[in-house]
Amino acid sequence: MDPLHANPPMLLAAVIEAIRDSIESCDAAETGEAAGSPSSASRDGRLLCDRAIAAVEAHLIAKRAHEDLDAKARTTKKDAVDAYQAFAATAKQLFGKNILGCLNLIEPKPRATDAFISRAHAVFDKATQLAEIREKLESAGYDEKRLFAEGAKTAAYGTTVRNLEAAKSAWKAATKRRDSALHELRTWLGPFLKTRSIEIPGSGELLGKLQNRGCEEANKPIPIALCPTAFVPSSAAVCPPAAATPSTTAGTSAL
Repeated sequence: MDPLHANPPMLLAAVIEAIRDSIESCDAAETGEAAGSPSSASRDGRLLCDRAIAAVEAHLIAKRAHEDLDAKARTTKKDAVDAYQAFAATAKQLFGKNILGCLNLIEPKPRATDAFISRAHAVFDKATQLAEIREKLESAGYDEKRLFAEGAKTAAYGTTVRNLEAAKSAWKAATKRRDSALHELRTWLGPFLKTRSIEIPGSGELLGKLQNRGCEEANKPIPIALCPTAFVPSSAAVCPPAAATPSTTAGTSAL
C-alpha cells in the first residue's frame, strides 16, 4: 500500500507540498518568471506552506514520542507494582503488625500514581534500613542487592511518568502549533486563489479534514486520489496549467 494512503499525516504534508509547488508554477506562468523567482504573494504562500509542513512533522514526532512513553509507562508500572506486591506478600508472611507498620505495609496499596510511587519508595527504603529484619528477609530471598533492584523498578516508573507528562505537554503544544499553521495557510490561500481566479479542487475541505483527523486517527486512511496535485485555473488566460504536475509524494521526504 502507498505509504501516503496509509498515513494521513504524510498525506497532509504531501497536500501542502503540492499546494506550494502549484503556487510556484502558477505564479511563474502569470509573471513569466522562472520557477524559483516568485512574486511577493507567492513567497508568502511558500513560507506558510513550509511552516505548515514543519508543524505537521513536529506534531507527528511529538505524538509518536508520547505513544512510546505511554507504552513504556504501562510496562514500568507493571514491573513496579509486581515488585511491590510480591515484597508485601512476603513481608506479611514474615512479620507482625509492628514491623509491617514500620514498612508502611498496613494500608492497602494506593491507587493514585504519585501516592503509589511514594509508598513503594518508602517500603523498599525502610526494608534496607531496618537491621532487625534483614536476616529474615535474606532467608526469603530479599538480600540487600535484590531490595535495591526491586526499589529501582519504582524509580524507573516514576521517571517514566514524569517524562510522559512532559511528552504530553509537548504533544499538546505541537498540536496547537500545527492547527495555527494550517489555519494561517487556509486563511492566506482563499484570497490568493480568488484574486487569481483559480482553485484547487477540494483543497480547503481536505486540509480541514486532515487537520481534524489526520494526526489523531492515523489508522484511518484517506484515499490518495483526494490529494490535489495542481492548480486548476478557471481561465487559462489568467493562469495556464503547469507544464508538469507535482508529485503527490513531494512532501514525504521530511517525514
